[in-house]
Amino acid sequence: MSSPSTYNDQGTIAADATERQSLREHVYNQFAGSVVAPIRMIGFWSAVALPFLHVPLLATGLEGSQQTVTFLSLLALNLLALLVGYPHRQR
Repeated sequence: MSSPSTYNDQGTIAADATERQSLREHVYNQFAGSVVAPIRMIGFWSAVALPFLHVPLLATGLEGSQQTVTFLSLLALNLLALLVGYPHRQR
């Protein structure tokens, strides 16, 4: 028959669990930093550059449905780029 666990055993188990959690967080942060940062950078600079593509469309006028759809698609893409790139270099 085994004796009930003592406080030291529980403390050791809790310390091991905390250490594993800390290691998981560290690995996640490394992964997030190496993958998310470039995506945010691309989103940011896309949000900066995309409005220049609107200029020729607006200068010639939105005469046909194809030009209107192109303009609205660029606008939606620009909004998406703004959402993705907004947190770039915020600290």
